[in-house]
Amino acid sequence: MKPIDFLTLGCLAIWLLHPLSAQAPTVDFSEATIAEHVQKLSAADVGDRKSAMAFMETWVASEPDKARQKFLSLLRDANEPEVRERCLKLLKRIAIREYGKFGEGYVGITMGLEEQINLPGEDKPCFGIPVSWVTKDSPAEKGGIQPGDIIVSLDDIRWRQPMEIGDLGKGLSAKIRAKGAGNKAVFGIWKNEKLTSLEIELSRRPANLENTALMRLIPNGGIINGGGFQVDPAELAKLVEEDKSSDKYFAEWLERQFPKEEVK
Repeated sequence: MKPIDFLTLGCLAIWLLHPLSAQAPTVDFSEATIAEHVQKLSAADVGDRKSAMAFMETWVASEPDKARQKFLSLLRDANEPEVRERCLKLLKRIAIREYGKFGEGYVGITMGLEEQINLPGEDKPCFGIPVSWVTKDSPAEKGGIQPGDIIVSLDDIRWRQPMEIGDLGKGLSAKIRAKGAGNKAVFGIWKNEKLTSLEIELSRRPANLENTALMRLIPNGGIINGGGFQVDPAELAKLVEEDKSSDKYFAEWLERQFPKEEVK
């Protein structure tokens, strides 16, 4: 009986576990192939149009930045209504992927009533807002803000006068909104008699956030960004998905792609 060749057995096992037939085919995204499928977007044959759209959807998923520039160019220059319509569908997919990169800023906290704080090393007291609730999966939760924290500053801005930090026009909520989605803000946190800083990337504030159908009253009278209620996490997630898919959001996104031009 011949001795067992363990090296051969090992190689055979690797081949069986990773057969060549299981490897995913590489998609050709060369300029020539893309141009070919662009032509098919307006083809008379329905099958050609469908295959072109399937290819373009794969391209969007693989190279969204390159795809965006191509479809924006086609949308601006193409004369065929069918091509423009299909470009809009593909661009909307890209817009949904980029949700949260622009618009009013949102951090995802419920705020209590302002408190006067005497910070170490400062001659004058400031006013802070206690955090009574942090929305699940929000920028606040991801950035480390916890219930019980007191926010005393935003990007080194302090509020020294009563009622300033809760002011809807110039208080904490207004500063968060004005900072804008996709930007980072530094929150000064007073906790356990210590001052720390948390840098948090803000997301987009969903449309209709103040809709009372999404809110629950908080027993201690907390407020969410000046609104007076606490957001139900499940309803908030649903609201975000609706906002992502809305024509209004897509129109805003398109306008940002053509800042000095008008889409035909």
